[in-house]
Amino acid sequence: MKTGNSLYLTSNGFINQPNPQQEIYNTKRFKELLRKTVHLTAQQQYEQFETELINHTQNIPQRDDITVLAVKL
Repeated sequence: MKTGNSLYLTSNGFINQPNPQQEIYNTKRFKELLRKTVHLTAQQQYEQFETELINHTQNIPQRDDITVLAVKL
């Protein structure tokens, strides 16, 4: 790891959250979301993650914990 890199630790709650068609968000999409938002501030990333999850789930109740921890070195 180099100075300026980011490290993300997450539970499986975000990627396993289904949409109305019972399709999970999935790891591939989550990695793409990280790539798209890595340059943003932590607050901006939080807002993007929340928006993405709401758009995916279309307000289906959360069924698991959703934890994402970001550390910038």
